[in-house]
Amino acid sequence: MFSVGGGCDADVPVIAYLNKKYGGKLTVLWLDAHGDLNSPQESQTGLFYGMPARTLLFLI
Repeated sequence: MFSVGGGCDADVPVIAYLNKKYGGKLTVLWLDAHGDLNSPQESQTGLFYGMPARTLLFLI
């Protein structure tokens, strides 16, 4: 399955949904030019599109 969105943050609800659908056994290959692992405290801009991979680590 592929997910394509306008920003990395568009993948969060798709991945969260699929992970729930597959009983927590979803494997995700995250390919990006940067890690998207910022926390709200670490982010210089505070914008969510720098945080989706970190968010998913806590969701799944």
